Amino acid sequence: NIRLYADRTILELNQHRPAKGNRASWTARNTKGRSGLVALGSLLVALEATDWVVTTQSNWSRLLVALVGDGDDQIRVVDLRPGDW
Repeated sequence: NIRLYADRTILELNQHRPAKGNRASWTARNTKGRSGLVALGSLLVALEATDWVVTTQSNWSRLLVALVGDGDDQIRVVDLRPGDW
């Protein structure tokens, strides 16, 4: 039984983001902090999973892997874009 969840953060916050770059402080100000709340909600949902598809060149994916660990036999992580860190 497979359940697939996609993170809606980018869809919900895209209209509040600057045209260039990933300026989280700018987005947080424009959403009156909602961007942080949405991000934490996404993290809580992600932590419920036992399998992830990530890109460890992404800081968000690195955080997730660090929180859940990748050496546990019960947890599977597939890295689409491995990065050295």
